[in-house]
Amino acid sequence: DRQERQFPTGIATQSSSGVGRIVYENQAGGRLMAFGIDRQQLKEWKHAVKRGEIAFLTHYWLDDRIPNCNTVTKAGCSDIEKLFAWGRQYGLQPEWVHARDEYPHFDLLGERQVEILTQEKQLHQLKRLKNGKHNSV
Repeated sequence: DRQERQFPTGIATQSSSGVGRIVYENQAGGRLMAFGIDRQQLKEWKHAVKRGEIAFLTHYWLDDRIPNCNTVTKAGCSDIEKLFAWGRQYGLQPEWVHARDEYPHFDLLGERQVEILTQEKQLHQLKRLKNGKHNSV
């Protein structure tokens, strides 16, 4: 059983197993997709972010603009100053925060994703996605 909803930015599909896939069209007409997480993982991440914790959520991400990566980690925190300070220790700029909703976050990609997840003892986030394109895991 699969539900599909049309949004101005794309189509979101949700399977009965709770594992979803989101497909968006970007400005250049390329495809963006997020999948590999379930509702419970997303719910736990959102609650942790709202509590002001630095929380991590890693999922598959296909973006035509970034062909060498197929995963992204969202490092989020509702305390924006805390998130900025956390990001600075890894060389992340405040202007890179996606702060357009109630779940401000940095998107971590590629080698920086691996480095940061390793330092934060969160590498299991990436390892559970068996086909992550990272030679170092």
